Amino acid sequence: MAKKGQKFQSFSFELKKKAVEMLLQGMTKQQVADELEIVDVQHLKVWHIT
Repeated sequence: MAKKGQKFQSFSFELKKKAVEMLLQGMTKQQVADELEIVDVQHLKVWHIT
């Protein structure tokens, strides 16, 4: 649940696509998150499934 005043980060389709391609090439979720400056690794889990 969102907290009052919480700001959400949005990601472009291109960034999501690049992240999934990196995962498919064998990089770990943490490596991808670090390289693309994605704070929450949970985003990658969702993008990789869909």
